[in-house]
Amino acid sequence: MAQNTLAVEKHQAGAEYLAALRTLGLDPEALFWARDTVVDEDVLILVTSLFDFAGPLELSELLFRAYNLAATPREVDPFILRMHSPRHTAIQEMARHFGDGTRIKLPIRMTLVKPVPGVHEIRLASLSMGADVTAYADAVYKFDLSEQTRTSVEASRRWRRFQKHVDKLAA
Repeated sequence: MAQNTLAVEKHQAGAEYLAALRTLGLDPEALFWARDTVVDEDVLILVTSLFDFAGPLELSELLFRAYNLAATPREVDPFILRMHSPRHTAIQEMARHFGDGTRIKLPIRMTLVKPVPGVHEIRLASLSMGADVTAYADAVYKFDLSEQTRTSVEASRRWRRFQKHVDKLAA
């Protein structure tokens, strides 16, 4: 596959990942594919205020558990998932470039083309998260920082709901 392209299969897996997260009770503020030039791999960026509430370790453990229980798509290995807080500087910088500062107007996906028979790809647009990570502008499933949790009580409810759904799968 050509450099700076995202396979259509990954694009579909990202949409399925968002649906799976929502089914589990986690509706992230943002979810999109990006290219990490340091490791030369595509990564799925997950932005959630639960990162701040529960911490990256507990959030990661629960996402790994959901993956191991087949509650999330196999194509989205937790090792390619990058978690961020909506408060992280890179996420805030991206938000400033999206018009009202909090929300991307979706859908922004381009029409998919077959540049070579049998090869499906999505071209990389320049939507930078810093020097090392560039988002695929046509693989942004959600970007809405206006939904950030306002209180710790609300965050606690969201976290418990997410935990409960994953725990039900394990039972």
